[in-house]
Amino acid sequence: MLPKTWSLRTEPMDLRAGTETALGRVIAFFGRKEAIGK
Repeated sequence: MLPKTWSLRTEPMDLRAGTETALGRVIAFFGRKEAIGK
């Protein structure tokens, strides 16, 4: 079974979105993971 973080590396992202969008996506992913883990 692949780790859930694999989706961050395999889902396409529009590079024109900027670094704030990329960072927001990472924060949202780990925030969701934190909420699930509690």
